[in-house]
Amino acid sequence: MSINPSDVLVAIAHYLPRGRRSFIYPSGGFYTFFQIQKEKHPQTLSQLSFNNSDIFTQSEELQQAVTNLIASGMLIWSTKAPQHYHFSQDCEKSFEKFVSKRLCKRKLSEIEAIAQEFDSSIALPVAFRT
Repeated sequence: MSINPSDVLVAIAHYLPRGRRSFIYPSGGFYTFFQIQKEKHPQTLSQLSFNNSDIFTQSEELQQAVTNLIASGMLIWSTKAPQHYHFSQDCEKSFEKFVSKRLCKRKLSEIEAIAQEFDSSIALPVAFRT
């Protein structure tokens, strides 16, 4: 069963420590991080595809997932450059009500591992939010 990229982001938010749910998007290695994770977890992240241009890595599926989370209020962004994004508490509610029920335990443990790497690679402490 394939996993919706929005569900992956919500699950990552669930597993991040409360004070480390911010990141810079699209810079800060966001797409590159997920491209590397897809190599490590090809089944869990099978819905993601990547475009490597001269300088940047991009993913339409991740871009759409970010847009969906912004539209639903689960991802909040600042208008100051660089743009900082923060997962809202609504991600936790969505995880508990929907995402955790759609994903099997194996997938959740893989996403928890991805979240730990996300935390150590590109997550920002709350103090960096604008």
